[in-house]
Amino acid sequence: TALKWSEPKLKGTEMHNFAAFFKQGWRENDYIWGRLDAAEFFTKLIGPPNTTEALTAALTAAFNAVLNEEDDLPILTSPGPDSFRSKLKVLIDGIGTNPQKS
Repeated sequence: TALKWSEPKLKGTEMHNFAAFFKQGWRENDYIWGRLDAAEFFTKLIGPPNTTEALTAALTAAFNAVLNEEDDLPILTSPGPDSFRSKLKVLIDGIGTNPQKS
């Protein structure tokens, strides 16, 4: 919930949740969102005490670690301000400016 995406996050939910099998970009999209959501869940579960600053720093580090680790995925390598990576970075960098639930 820390990353507020403006469109549906998962691409493979059509056709009884099998649509992602048809396009590599959809699989990569859903895979990255799964990693980001898991990073948020575990960071909130075992991370720092629920002070806003500590949680924001931990979430930012976790999200950036996911993007850095998956750096070679084609969905993350396309350049430009409207690229998937660029949009995610804007959301990650804005975590501390938006009120969030713990």
